[in-house]
Amino acid sequence: MRTSPAETGAIIERAADACRERIVSAGATISMPGESDSIEFECDPDLLHQALTNLIRNAADAVAENAAGRPRTIVIAAERAGDSVELVVADSGPGMPDDVRQRMFNPFFTTRHAGTGLGLAIVHRIIDAHDGRIEVTNNTNGGARIAVVLPAERCAQPGDGAAHHLPDRMEATDDHRSCS
Repeated sequence: MRTSPAETGAIIERAADACRERIVSAGATISMPGESDSIEFECDPDLLHQALTNLIRNAADAVAENAAGRPRTIVIAAERAGDSVELVVADSGPGMPDDVRQRMFNPFFTTRHAGTGLGLAIVHRIIDAHDGRIEVTNNTNGGARIAVVLPAERCAQPGDGAAHHLPDRMEATDDHRSCS
């Protein structure tokens, strides 16, 4: 993994742009509150972009399932939370049943008719390589909220020399942990 200084605003904007077509085809609106309050931190921006893009695409697919008249919104935000920074993707889709939340990061697990079931396993591996974690909850008004939580030592300390070894190309393996 190659870390460098990055800003949450740039990573969020790049991922949202990469998903723009999928968001539009889902009939969704996207909101990025606090975009100007970008947080600087040390990460592998390309891998984090890959993870965030996958989460946004899943959110777009989720809101596309909403019945006519139900809002189709996706919120992408960065928040400072104590000793961590959180990259949050929240949607107004149907939410996630407990059994799906417990298995969603397992390789080859999918609830879709098409797809390999590797996307979220790769996301988990990327976040794990950043010494982070993923928190998955359902919103009280429906939809899901996925927070990528990165430790404070990666925040606002560009050039800290932290080195983690991970291949440039992410591949899912059986070495994974499901989120709790």
